[in-house]
Amino acid sequence: MPQPIHHLRRWAVILPTITVASWLAMLGALFGTWYTSGEPRYVSEEETQSIAFISDIGAQNLKPVFIVCSAVSMSTYIPSLVIYFFYVSPVRTSPWTSQGLNRGNSSPSIYSTNPVMSLPPRPLQQHSLLLHIGIPLLSILFTVIGATNLILLTIFDTARYGKAHQLLLPTSIAAHIISCLILCGWSMVCLRQYRAQQQSQYGGIYSGDKFTLELYAPRIPISSASLVVKTVVVVFEIGLVILFAIMTWWLKTFDMAAVIGWVIVLLFAGYMLCLIVDLWVLGTAAKSELDAMESKTIAHV
Repeated sequence: MPQPIHHLRRWAVILPTITVASWLAMLGALFGTWYTSGEPRYVSEEETQSIAFISDIGAQNLKPVFIVCSAVSMSTYIPSLVIYFFYVSPVRTSPWTSQGLNRGNSSPSIYSTNPVMSLPPRPLQQHSLLLHIGIPLLSILFTVIGATNLILLTIFDTARYGKAHQLLLPTSIAAHIISCLILCGWSMVCLRQYRAQQQSQYGGIYSGDKFTLELYAPRIPISSASLVVKTVVVVFEIGLVILFAIMTWWLKTFDMAAVIGWVIVLLFAGYMLCLIVDLWVLGTAAKSELDAMESKTIAHV
């Protein structure tokens, strides 16, 4: 693999960092302005409401901040997902396998036969084309829909364009949740494939020796802890969104709905934080691949 591609993966963590920073800066500016101003009531609020929704505050003087921060967050969030899907997919088995072969050739073996070279890599099945290209594209499509609707609802604010805002809000939330569900499910399948591939290619005669397996086999580019956290966050988000809808449109308990709305957007920040971990793992994997390539180059000189 060309070194520029490796370097791109190493520095990709910058994108989700900008995403989270912009998102939290927006929330901090909105909440801080509302709280330090004495918790004022806005024209878009309901009569029984005393806690402002995010959209209520964003429709006022901080509307430019609301728009710009949302646009920056979404414009960096989408390429972060593209990079994640591209580099995590096991369909790209050539660099992953070659890394293991490089390790096997450069590391001293404690066996009479090189355990890595004695087990040739096995290609993925044909259905992986749909799994590793079609499903990521579907997730990215829903992300683009959600991001577009989010930016539009910051422009068509709740104070001046109430009907348009109420239409854009659920569309944005639903699209983002579907995208997150697809990503989590896809990552679980990929993790299982990586582990099965690792065991079949590098298990062999030392299948019970975990240390040797980790020494010879390449690192799996998926963080299990991050995947678990993302899945838990998405499940909580779904439950909170249902409660938000019930309290807003049926029970009319707007203060509780406003609190839940703030919690939902903070949880989404936590989900995006997991992307930082994911791309950090990809970056460290890229560094180890570069080191292996450099070692092999030096050995041939």
